[in-house]
Amino acid sequence: MVDIICDADTIVFRAAAGCEHKIDWGDFYTIYSDHKECQQRFIAIFEEIMSNLKKHKKLTTYSVTMCISDKKNFRKLLLPTYKANRNPKDEQLEAIETDSISYVSYSNPLAKLRKPSGYARLLQWVRENYHVVCYPYLEADDTCSLLSSPTSILVSIDKDFCTIPNTWFYNYYRDELMFNDEKSADYFWLTQCLKGDPVDGYYAIKGVGEKKAHKLLDTNGVTWDTVKNAYVGKGYSIEDALVQARVARILRKGEYKNGVINLWSPHKNVKKSIDTKVNPVVY
Repeated sequence: MVDIICDADTIVFRAAAGCEHKIDWGDFYTIYSDHKECQQRFIAIFEEIMSNLKKHKKLTTYSVTMCISDKKNFRKLLLPTYKANRNPKDEQLEAIETDSISYVSYSNPLAKLRKPSGYARLLQWVRENYHVVCYPYLEADDTCSLLSSPTSILVSIDKDFCTIPNTWFYNYYRDELMFNDEKSADYFWLTQCLKGDPVDGYYAIKGVGEKKAHKLLDTNGVTWDTVKNAYVGKGYSIEDALVQARVARILRKGEYKNGVINLWSPHKNVKKSIDTKVNPVVY
């Protein structure tokens, strides 16, 4: 039995975005989505994923789990700017829901950052029709990682899945299947610590891109000390480096249990956690 563990957020987004239609009224335009069309598009995308995946790996028996992100995000407790560019303010959108179609009218250019109009209802449909796992304050990729094993296959288009060790990762956008061991996963994660990810709202060391990050790791060693020294050398504090590292790190086995997130620490005797069962406090 192979566990197929999907980042459902990306599939839902892609399906909903592909089903938006626009009416131009002159002074403004309206975006609408038909929910049945969104459902059919989701099914078609997932069937295509499975068809292509089976060309890479023989799958006789398998189970499917859809992982979705919680509305609350522990990374925003660590870094308030995390993904702050993803959604416009509520007052920038006027949404009208009907039984079969969702309409969103907008004129503010920032509204291009919104989720597709049919996203929320399609996500609910996925909850009702698939085996779904969602943990409080975690993103879908964290949940995928926590459920993974050396024989499971994680499905996403998110490059951050390369930071998850000891499991298979199928990038369905690139149609690539790879196995990430702990060494390669740590290299990718430490690279993210150094260069950041502006798309996700964390910026790491100013002026350090992927090439410079690789050079630092290849020259000085793939270690936390290399990252820490790079930050300090550029005038940042060690705490700055720790925050970026914790935001960049997809949770791994042992870093989440019974609602408590155990944040990564370079020292085993220095622990920092978030208890999501109460009003979350980082301690």
